[in-house]
Amino acid sequence: MVDMESADGFDAVGVMARIAALDPAAASLQELLWADRATDRLRGWLDACQARVHVELTLPRPAASHDQGVGADDATGQGEERSGAGGAGDPGPAGPLPSLGEGSGPAESPRERERKLRRARLLADLPALADLLRAGRVSTAHVDVLATALAAVPDVIRARVIDHSASLLTIAAASNPDRFSRAVQQAITVAFDREGVERLTRQRSQSCLHRGVNPATGMYWFRGELDPERGAILFGRLDAEREALFHSGAGDGRSREQVELQALLNLVADGGGGQKSSTTRVHASILIDAATLTVGAHDRSVCETSAGDPLPVDVARALVCAAKITYGFTIDGRVVHQVATSALATVDQRRRLRMMHRSCIGPDCDAPFDHCEVHHVVPRSRDGPTTIPLLVPLCTRHHDQIHHHGWVLHIDDHRNVTWTAPDGARLDVPFRGLVDTQPTLFGPEPNTAA
Repeated sequence: MVDMESADGFDAVGVMARIAALDPAAASLQELLWADRATDRLRGWLDACQARVHVELTLPRPAASHDQGVGADDATGQGEERSGAGGAGDPGPAGPLPSLGEGSGPAESPRERERKLRRARLLADLPALADLLRAGRVSTAHVDVLATALAAVPDVIRARVIDHSASLLTIAAASNPDRFSRAVQQAITVAFDREGVERLTRQRSQSCLHRGVNPATGMYWFRGELDPERGAILFGRLDAEREALFHSGAGDGRSREQVELQALLNLVADGGGGQKSSTTRVHASILIDAATLTVGAHDRSVCETSAGDPLPVDVARALVCAAKITYGFTIDGRVVHQVATSALATVDQRRRLRMMHRSCIGPDCDAPFDHCEVHHVVPRSRDGPTTIPLLVPLCTRHHDQIHHHGWVLHIDDHRNVTWTAPDGARLDVPFRGLVDTQPTLFGPEPNTAA
């Protein structure tokens, strides 16, 4: 029996020779059990070696170097043997390269090539995992679980998980791939939460207000930036005051910007004495999916203010617990409708529409929801109801196309929209929910092909 551990570590050559010489039909039970364990150990050792090779293949080679064997292009099945670089039998640093026999085996699929590259990148970034793989303490399946999960998250989250991977590696060495997968998902959730909290802390420290007087015009000016938490509260008060001005008629004849300014002045003048909206309540719309609220952040989380600014999960949970909130249940991103009898969309209906739409539903339009008007798909002039299934957000340009340029809009039960031009041409615009238009919250999207 060949010992799997030699004086120098794993005796890969000896193990391979014994496996090759073993006749399973004539082997004893002890030899079969050893061969099964040895094959798993050898597979992990070979995968670790191959990952190291892939790392080197991705590095730029010096122009004057004399590479031996098959080049990087050949490793991906896209190149030919380099002229002068030596064929299978040419001498290399350790002597002639052994023949691989006729052919090179089945062609490698793009998916398999991508999997190997992900594995190589992870083992290069996490040498401790490569050591465990070479030592046979984890399998290739463990490596692929972590590599696949990290390829689906932003780079900043990937870096966080790797930087805090000590406990993950301990779990990997003591568990099967399925249990390890659950631990990886939990680690990613924690990384998202930590990044969100640190992001909000940075935003709070960067919040500021600048003000002054323009000496040329005598006009007072101010400009400020607020973190999403306090900004959502301020904008909620401004929105409520703007709606109150609209319904009171105080905004007639004024531009949107002038009404916004008057709303702000009403909030701050005389301690809010001129305020048209409630002085005791504020509504800050926080959008969060059920899984994020109850379990934690994940790679498709929606946790943001009405303006689309991301919030840490803990902050959103605190606001949900402390505030009077408006909520709606969704199926595939679509809010269950509520019928209203008012001629105009109510504030509550606007909030429910915002829970479904991030922007104008016009073709290729990204005008923010807060800059949109609520349009009745069935016109009020034809007794169209003010009900969620027949209300959509439109920017001024697209709203004008319908009311003044002859375009017709139709919406189905799944909120897919069809635009019909005056000449009869049709343009289909599928429903785009919050997740479908999710912005990058914590950094650039990962390059999953690398």
